Amino acid sequence: MTGLNLHGIVRGAVSMVNPDEDIMLYTAAGQENVAGKISSKYFSPIAAKAQIQSGNNEDLKHANNIGYNGVINRFYLYASSPESRPAGIVRPQGRGGDLIQCVRDGSWWLIIAVPDDFSNVGWASVLAALQAVPPNPVLVEPP
Repeated sequence: MTGLNLHGIVRGAVSMVNPDEDIMLYTAAGQENVAGKISSKYFSPIAAKAQIQSGNNEDLKHANNIGYNGVINRFYLYASSPESRPAGIVRPQGRGGDLIQCVRDGSWWLIIAVPDDFSNVGWASVLAALQAVPPNPVLVEPP
């Protein structure tokens, strides 16, 4: 059974005002410690579309609760599936969060939370923090 995709219903009107953007989604694959230097590892990027909106007050409150202070945007990711669902920072599991690279300007964003996961109907909403220093993701092959 599939769910009702309300965001899909209003998507046409929203994208008329704020067009979708091309992004590359890097899924976190853990970390590697080499001689005391920690490097985050990621699977090869997936091309996707995103509706990018500035963070609102609730988004900022959520980011503050996880101890993040910086530029926060909300990304509505399309063509997401349960197998490739995005993940934010999950400290108990040692996850650092997935990465988004915007194709238009090359900016990098770290996913810090996934408040809305409807990947079973093709989209997810994530909160992401702008990365002042572009990361150098170490790519690994999926298991």
